[in-house]
Amino acid sequence: MSHEDRYDGNPMLRLMDSYVLDAIGVLDGKTAESLSEQAPMLADALDIEQGTWQEVVERSMGMPADSKETLAAAWQQYQVEYAQHDEPADPIAFAHMMVDRATAA
Repeated sequence: MSHEDRYDGNPMLRLMDSYVLDAIGVLDGKTAESLSEQAPMLADALDIEQGTWQEVVERSMGMPADSKETLAAAWQQYQVEYAQHDEPADPIAFAHMMVDRATAA
């Protein structure tokens, strides 16, 4: 499945993937800037209190206050596990895995 297919019919998935990438410090600047500009529209569309785009995602998903820290710690562990096998950790694969786990319930 391509990245674009992943998001067909579910734009919230793209936001959540971006949230994870932002939390681990690898979200590209162009996407971060675009999401920052879209924050008011996102909040309105999701009927959520205004805030940063990250806050909009957190509120709409009912995420705990320490979500960013939890994701950053999980990313560190993920990198360690891959390093033990002399493989690079893929942040996109990590984001997809974390979002898929969160939305599987």
